[in-house]
Amino acid sequence: MHDTGNGKLLKRINSCIVIIVGGLLTTAVLSAQMLHFDDTQLRENILQVADHFAREGDWKQAILNYYAFLYQFPDDSEAVSIHWKIVEMYMRSGQHTLAEKNLRQIVEEFRDTPFDLENRQRLALFLYQQQRWEESLRYAYYQPEPSFKIIIAYNLIQMGELELADSVLEEFSSQTGHQIPISPAVHDLALKSAKMPGAKKMGAMTLSAILPGSGRYLYREYWSGTVQMAGFGALLGTTLYSILYQPQSVFFCGSVTLVYYFANLYLTHQSGKRYLVNVKAKGIAKISDEYPLERALGLQTMD
Repeated sequence: MHDTGNGKLLKRINSCIVIIVGGLLTTAVLSAQMLHFDDTQLRENILQVADHFAREGDWKQAILNYYAFLYQFPDDSEAVSIHWKIVEMYMRSGQHTLAEKNLRQIVEEFRDTPFDLENRQRLALFLYQQQRWEESLRYAYYQPEPSFKIIIAYNLIQMGELELADSVLEEFSSQTGHQIPISPAVHDLALKSAKMPGAKKMGAMTLSAILPGSGRYLYREYWSGTVQMAGFGALLGTTLYSILYQPQSVFFCGSVTLVYYFANLYLTHQSGKRYLVNVKAKGIAKISDEYPLERALGLQTMD
């Protein structure tokens, strides 16, 4: 037993020696490479390795190599874009807290540089992409540049405030003389979802008055409308049966049928409201997909 224990201990010691020696050799090789390559070659090599890991989806190794680049070349002209790539790697790996922390550090570190505006736009975009629309809206509201009105409008769209978003986009257009592609779509959706078309509303109420539940078909509530029609048919049949065979139940059955009839009109009215909500939600999803915010700002995708 004692000899076995000593054998295991010796194996562990040997393993540690191998690891240490291997690490020293690796360090020596890397140091030799760094001495062998000039700065341009070393710079390109580090970036190639980092980009390779990023393409392969090895976010951790990509982040480590991007940080190695920044450590080796802190004043490089690509330093800001490398910081953005690190943020993107954190986002892709699901570490959104670290992504936000790094992005806020970038904003502060490069505040008085040519990258200042884009950094602040990216922070507002990050909050928007995280569906933190109120935070993104508040942040954009206090930024002086006209481009932040676009961000304000997009957040208002996601919050369902289409009329306000439309007015903000109009203000942006009048201020800059430029209309972004999403503006007409927002204007049309604001008008479309603000009020039910009179013909559709009248048609739905008329159909439900003639055949309870049928009006909900116009609002695409087919299952609910069918159940409602079946329920009315059952009550009407019960009332007719009571008239013929149980006169003492006529008042009760007739009252229930009448209440159901008027409830059907109310339910049809509520269906109309839900229809408008769905129209707005689907419209918002559609225009958000067709006109993404990063494209409106002229930024490369970061998600």
